[in-house]
Amino acid sequence: PSHEPARKLAEALMNRHGAERMCRDALASYELSPEDDPWRSVACFSQGMALCLLGDSGAARSRLEEAVRRSATVPHILALSHAQLALVLMDDNRSAAAESIDHARAQLQRHGLCDYATMALVLATFSLFDARSGQTGRAVDEVDEALVLLKKTENFAPWFETETRVVLTSTLLRLGDISRAREILADAAREFEHIPDATVLGEWIEAARRSIRDASRESGLTPAELRVLQFMPTHLSFREIATHLYVSPNTVKTQAQAIYRKLDASARAEAVDAARRTGLLESGQSAPND
Repeated sequence: PSHEPARKLAEALMNRHGAERMCRDALASYELSPEDDPWRSVACFSQGMALCLLGDSGAARSRLEEAVRRSATVPHILALSHAQLALVLMDDNRSAAAESIDHARAQLQRHGLCDYATMALVLATFSLFDARSGQTGRAVDEVDEALVLLKKTENFAPWFETETRVVLTSTLLRLGDISRAREILADAAREFEHIPDATVLGEWIEAARRSIRDASRESGLTPAELRVLQFMPTHLSFREIATHLYVSPNTVKTQAQAIYRKLDASARAEAVDAARRTGLLESGQSAPND
């Protein structure tokens, strides 16, 4: 495109000024570009993405569908547009979402896009759809592939990094991997600080936090047992933990035994591993035996 549409489009894609500004810049680039300019597809995708972030799913779907129609010669935008459409449709029209997923998969395979950093969002979308469809093995692989690609997008657009991580968090919650979900969600929340008007992402982040809290409560551990559990990955003995908590060593030992029983573990290291799998503990060093 000419200089001004290109500048507006770059600003829209990088979105350093919020989703509202992203939407305006994308529209300006679209209107300044010639009708047959293939970059109009990128502007359509950018505006559709911004409308998704702002919660206007109807208008977003319209712009993303136009992006699909215009993207025949821009395969990476076609894949992204289909993936974002699938996210919009996944809750209300599963068959249409599946069709968009199939089209996006075809683009990655046909054009060899699997190593493109921007395909992290596409793979994250695949993982969520597959996790919901019971294709857990494939979903796990797609999460890992998306995370590898995501490392290549450092200092890229905040909306892209936030949404990709939020979608991956949703997948991991479906897969029951609470520990990884919590870690990725923390990264998403940090990126979200740069785009606070992206209300949908904020709602997804809060919903994921609630799911993680609910999963933690389902363990049945009491508040006192949870406090003891936080010390288990350390090299502190039960006597030393008792000193930190201002309780007797016998109390800590009793609570540790309750933790083992509730987490179906026979020793401290097993309890720590189980707690990490369910998101009760962050990843870190292994626990010593006591």
